[in-house]
Amino acid sequence: MHSVVPFFQPIISASTAEVVGHETLARVQHADGSIGSAGELLFSPALSKSERLNTDRLIRRLALEKFAASGDHRGYLTLNISPEWIDYTEGSDPYTVNLIKDLGINPENIVIELIETSANEDLLRRVIHSYKDFGLKVAIDDFGAGHSSFDRVISLHPDIIKLDMALFNKALQRGGKAEHLIDSICFLAERLGSKVLAEGVENLKGFSYSQKFGAELLQGYLFSPANAEFTKPHAFSQHIDKLRQEYVTIETAALAKKTIIRNVLDSQLLKLVGNTHYASDLNTASLSVLTHPDFFKLYICNTIGNQISNNFFYDNGKWLESAPESNTNLSCRPYFCQLQSALRFSEQPIVTCAPYHDLQSKQITETTACRLDDGNTLFIDVKHRR
Repeated sequence: MHSVVPFFQPIISASTAEVVGHETLARVQHADGSIGSAGELLFSPALSKSERLNTDRLIRRLALEKFAASGDHRGYLTLNISPEWIDYTEGSDPYTVNLIKDLGINPENIVIELIETSANEDLLRRVIHSYKDFGLKVAIDDFGAGHSSFDRVISLHPDIIKLDMALFNKALQRGGKAEHLIDSICFLAERLGSKVLAEGVENLKGFSYSQKFGAELLQGYLFSPANAEFTKPHAFSQHIDKLRQEYVTIETAALAKKTIIRNVLDSQLLKLVGNTHYASDLNTASLSVLTHPDFFKLYICNTIGNQISNNFFYDNGKWLESAPESNTNLSCRPYFCQLQSALRFSEQPIVTCAPYHDLQSKQITETTACRLDDGNTLFIDVKHRR
């Protein structure tokens, strides 16, 4: 025999180091007292939909009862609800709402967490708005996974966006496109006023990465697995203090190293700028002062972005020259107007844009620019170091 029980994994604020919430997770307690996953009871196609719905509702009820009875609890409780069940509603969820009412729980302390699966979008929207009208908060789980949709996020305007754990780990290990997607999600969250939660934080590297892209909420085995009881607010304060010290020390050293490299690059660029006053001054011989391997491309544009020089590529310690495509205009590049504006108001002879993904070279790039005496602009593409 076994019984279904709710377990609770703490959610931590990155800024205060306090436990600010708990995610409800379903577990099975066997006759011998051992605990196992309840996944089969919630998702197995061998069970009828009514059986799975009853299990889902049972977990919700038990979790809410424990939350209401805890007395000294702080923060919020999240309840996972699959859009599969929303397809069987008429645009509302009276079962969950009535439970919260009957137990006397403040709706603002409950977060409805939607698992990212396909659903009837119209019904989903209506149910979510009914939750919000009642005062509940909404989170989207596993964002960045298979059924993720930026349209859904914009439409539902969630309070919390939980990054897909697999996406988070892929970005952590490899960077690249996964990292760009996380950047896009965080950008969208910032514009919508949603908090980003990094799930699956398991070590210092994961903690550090979550801090670099600005996750406000943290969850994972680095802090705690799911437990039968709620975690006290300051349970991880000392642990997080140590993590912060290690993160700041490592990140500061890494940034210092980048600064040293950037100073070398800028020193070489200033030598080039001092000898390049006009577009006609640029050639492979003049580029001999640039020897750092992070340089990879140079070109000159006029004030509206038309390329007026050849391309110069740095390859195996040599600068090579090649003609650009005819009528090439680079004003559509994200850095062009930004750098033109910066040059106009900066007292520095060279300015650099934020890192971006260059479609041609397929790598993260920083572009530096300097204004020539003839009014044209010299652009230098440099490899970005993570």
